[in-house]
Order: sequence, then C-alpha cells, then structure tokens
Amino acid sequence: MRVRCSQCGASLAVLEREFYLRCPSCGARNLLRSPGDDVLLVLPARTPDQTRRLFPSGADLGIRLRYYPYCDASGRLEPFFNTPSPDLAGYVPPAGATTVFSADAVDPDDLIPMAGPPEGRRIVFHPFHEVRSTDPSHERIVLVDAVSGLRPGTGQADAGASDKLPSRSFLISFACGAVLSAIVYTTASLAGARSSDALALSFPAALLGSAAAAYRILR
Repeated sequence: MRVRCSQCGASLAVLEREFYLRCPSCGARNLLRSPGDDVLLVLPARTPDQTRRLFPSGADLGIRLRYYPYCDASGRLEPFFNTPSPDLAGYVPPAGATTVFSADAVDPDDLIPMAGPPEGRRIVFHPFHEVRSTDPSHERIVLVDAVSGLRPGTGQADAGASDKLPSRSFLISFACGAVLSAIVYTTASLAGARSSDALALSFPAALLGSAAAAYRILR
C-alpha cells in the first residue's frame, strides 16, 4: 500500500500495521488514520536524569525515550512487537497514567513498530529509556522502564540520588572494615603485641577498610 505525504506529496510505502510515520523526503509527520480509542500512550514518570543515576557516575551515556507496543489482553499487557529485546522477555510493564494517542503527543520515530495490525485489540505504547554507552566497546542497549524506573531483567530501580541502597552500602562498608580490623588484630597478637596495642592498631584499620569500600561503592 502506498500513500502521498500530506506535506510534500512524496509516495510513501505503508504496511498494514502502520498508522503514523515520518516522510523520509521532507520529515513531515503523517497520521495515516485516526487510531481513536484503540491506541493509548502511557506517560513517562521518570526523567532521563533519574535513569542516568542507575549507572556509574561519569559514564558517557546516550538516553532516548522509546515507546514499545503492548496489547491489552483482559487487563494484562502482552508484547506486540518484533524488535529483539532480551531484557523485555517475560517483563510485564506496570500501570501508569495514559492518554489517547495523538500526533502531537509523540514523534513517529520514537514508536517501536507493532507486530501486526491491531485487529480490534487495544494497543498500549509503554515508555522505556533506551540507554546506550558511547564507548564503542559497549554497544548493547539497556532498557529502563520510564514509569517505574526498573531495569527489566534485573529488578534494579533508582533509589533516589544513587542506584545503591544506603543500607546495603553501609553493610558492605562495615563488613570490609570488620574483616580488615580482625586481620590486623590477629596479626598483631601473633606477633606478641598486647591486647590493648592490637586493638589500637585494629581501630584505624577498620576505618580504612570501611572508607575504601564506601569509595568503591559510591564512585
């Protein structure tokens, strides 16, 4: 099937499942048919900056908002796309605030193509942040749910200012300090030092171990 661009008149090839696309000649958006109430957009609740906090500080990342199509099967969203995405295998997006699809709401290039014609099924486009490292040695795209902040496949969510839970960071730092302190105390005792002297040596060792672990976690 072919249609004419509404702006420049260029001939556009259209698949049956497509209802919205960009003209490759002039860049105009073309709404081929009104999706009406059959297509919904879930509104993002997370910003790119919040997604960036899930990754190491200083990482050079590119973040793009994309919408993946799901069909509403009796209240449960099921994937309705063919784009390979191992991260989304078995992942069920959470509910979010929705709006009826409109040409002003989203760029056609940000929509992942549907697997086929809707055929009366309600389609819900769910937002994900596609995170790509600009480092050529790390080409894999990581998806982050733009509603919940979850990284599908890992269950890791943004905890606020950092992706590391404070309680977990504290426990790791404490454990590292305790281990180093015990090693110093045991070594000093075996060397014939008095208990008070061994304790005096182990205390700064505990602080050093905890500080090193905390630096490693939070950097």
